[in-house]
Amino acid sequence: MTPWVERIFGATGWQPRDIQISWTVVEEALGVELPGDFKELCATFGRGEFSGYVTVLASAGGESSAVVDNLRRLHSIFDRRPTARRLYEPYGVHPEGRLIQWADTADETEFYWLVQSDRPESWKVVARRATDEPWHELEMSTSEFLYRVLKDEEFAPFGIARQAPEASFEPLEE
Repeated sequence: MTPWVERIFGATGWQPRDIQISWTVVEEALGVELPGDFKELCATFGRGEFSGYVTVLASAGGESSAVVDNLRRLHSIFDRRPTARRLYEPYGVHPEGRLIQWADTADETEFYWLVQSDRPESWKVVARRATDEPWHELEMSTSEFLYRVLKDEEFAPFGIARQAPEASFEPLEE
């Protein structure tokens, strides 16, 4: 287990699962390979909600992927309302742009990867609290970012450790 996924595991007290996911199918649908720690996070936790706040767009197993489903939903919205693309400037949404969403929160905060190369381990996390607030680019892995959201009291403006000091994980029903 990678160090940051292990920290999330330890912080939540979750019993790791071994969810089998067809990453080849998921990544072919996206047209890019996903970060390894995200894949490990999905296999360890599955679909669910962290601390009643963060929902990672994980896979339930097999060929399913909430990341792919969400990307398709966004493009469907863009087809109906092309002006909605402006909400994602200056980056744009993959594949025309560089953002792929990997999580959202109970208060509509959004977490994305900034697809910058064919090396997903080097992708930055890009986040914003609301569509009218500025984007934040952070040079850290998916799992480090999630851990800091859950446990770092100084991780402004995204951390929730002061409001929810006990990190938890609740699986979502499929």
